[in-house]
Amino acid sequence: MPAHTDEQKIAFITSYLEGTASEWVNAFEEQRYVNNVAVPWLSDLAQFWTEFGRRYGDVNRSENHRALLRKLKQNKTVQEYVTQFNLYAAGLGYNDAALRDQFYDGLSDEIRNSMIAQNYDPTTHRLTEVADRALEIDRHLISFGGKKTSHSTTNKTSSSSTKTITTTSNNSSTQERFSRNDRVYMIGTDGRAKKGQITKIGPGLGGRIQPTVKWDGDSTEVKLQFRDLKKDTKPTSTPPPKKDPDAMDIDNAGKGKKPVICNKCGGKGHWANQCPSKEISGYEAFVEDPDTSDEESGKEGA
Repeated sequence: MPAHTDEQKIAFITSYLEGTASEWVNAFEEQRYVNNVAVPWLSDLAQFWTEFGRRYGDVNRSENHRALLRKLKQNKTVQEYVTQFNLYAAGLGYNDAALRDQFYDGLSDEIRNSMIAQNYDPTTHRLTEVADRALEIDRHLISFGGKKTSHSTTNKTSSSSTKTITTTSNNSSTQERFSRNDRVYMIGTDGRAKKGQITKIGPGLGGRIQPTVKWDGDSTEVKLQFRDLKKDTKPTSTPPPKKDPDAMDIDNAGKGKKPVICNKCGGKGHWANQCPSKEISGYEAFVEDPDTSDEESGKEGA
């Protein structure tokens, strides 16, 4: 059986190329066969692989992966996002902090909001730890029906799609501006509002400008993303009148001080007339007063 020439081998290889690689070879074949321009690597297999590797080898692949990593967002499950992220990040030479920040920025709002609600600061953890926390939250959301798995939104009606696009467009056109000391809030995945105040704005790790927020009723401060916050425009309730410090408080004798609990969303540290959760998230919670419950139980037993 006669041996195949290098030119025949190259023709066989290029017949399986697709997309830009096929267009690249076709352009040189046209130069050779139509314009009679010499293209040595089309008849020498070793030169062909050298030329092919120079154009489509590791350097080009690294640049492609770098661009894909920058654009990567979690639009399916966290497990799928982690797998794709690791594929693109391998061999790029980024340090752990840079990869961690890129990973966190690509997470869905739902996962990031859950981390914020748990006072979880990703900048104090390694990439693997942030990924593990995201996976844990994702499993919890899926188990309790708070999140749909991949491809679950592909069958939405055209009217729903139009509504979503309009909402997104409106949100982007009314981007809020924040300043230090602004009152802000965020809505957790459970529908509860969390309110606080921006204490400072400055560069975080990686040079990105981030707000630092102190939540009401919490002494700790946490760095967040501006996109996770909204300005708190709800009215502040009027403080109760001051009591005589020497007077005996008959009503509250023997009772401990109750925390302020919103009977609209169940969140702590604000009243119902200050709560933004219902109009934003659609959640509404009922928080039973333990004292009222005890009194009713006593009446029934009498």
